[in-house]
Amino acid sequence: MCIGCRERHFQDELVRLQASPESVVIVEMDKQRRPGRSVYLCPKIGCMEKVIRRGEIVIKGSKYDKIIVRLEQRQAERLRYAFSFAARRLRASLGVGPED
Repeated sequence: MCIGCRERHFQDELVRLQASPESVVIVEMDKQRRPGRSVYLCPKIGCMEKVIRRGEIVIKGSKYDKIIVRLEQRQAERLRYAFSFAARRLRASLGVGPED
């Protein structure tokens, strides 16, 4: 499920954000699983903008545990920049145009 628009998509159609309490990292279309909790965004720029406007990313670790990453201005800009490249590559691999 995309954390921006809350729509369900196939996992291969989403950009993966992996978080730790200190930072958020965009994981490219990588078949290898890495340890840690992740959330997903569809490759629409609007979904990333919603997350940045909220100013934080919340990832449920378990029933009682949450990881909350508060995005500072510099982190948000880096995330936006990295997301634009990851989303562009994902749209190209899916054969979807930039406006979809």
